[in-house]
Amino acid sequence: MISKRLSPLRINIYGEHSNEFICHRTTLNEHGYHLEAHSNTEQLLAKSDSPEISIISSAISSEILGHLDNPVIAEHSSPFLVYDFAEQCDFGEGYTFAHKAVGHFIDKPTPQNICLKVELGLLLHQERRAISKRFLDLNQKFETNRDIGIATGIIVVLGELTVQQAYEFLRRIARNQRCRVSDVAKTLVNNQESEQKLRDLPSIQNWLEGNISTHLNRD
Repeated sequence: MISKRLSPLRINIYGEHSNEFICHRTTLNEHGYHLEAHSNTEQLLAKSDSPEISIISSAISSEILGHLDNPVIAEHSSPFLVYDFAEQCDFGEGYTFAHKAVGHFIDKPTPQNICLKVELGLLLHQERRAISKRFLDLNQKFETNRDIGIATGIIVVLGELTVQQAYEFLRRIARNQRCRVSDVAKTLVNNQESEQKLRDLPSIQNWLEGNISTHLNRD
């Protein structure tokens, strides 16, 4: 038995065997799944008006594999499942493409089978995005801590201060400039990596107070 979805779900089918899915369209429509067959992948790769999920033949993987390696398209593309009804399913050169999928069909599908793989695929896609976001957040925190650590070290050396005093120096400037400590640290690190390095604490303070807002706007 197929449960009816609370809201309609658009599913685009691509490839020469799309009729194996479309033949179940009437049954699936009754349960909130709207299938459409397409002869090319333009809509799949478009950022706008894309379906919630697509089902794609492995035979056309070469057409879109390069696009999926583009991080901008990968970020905005909807999830997809891959089908291959060959007796001995072998994705071959399309392995990378198949690996990016959220599910696979290796047998001719039934309405129940389509619904199950679609729902599981959507859940997997959500989990992948959540993991990716957590990874990006961790990476950003690592970069932030790196900048603060380097900036603190610079001030310790040039200002002959303790680590705590150096950090308080950064925090005071951040408070006065109404920005984050990490913003001050990044601005200082970028300067010290350039040819116009600051040589003492007073020049660091004056330069940061005069340039921090400019650098923030540029970022």
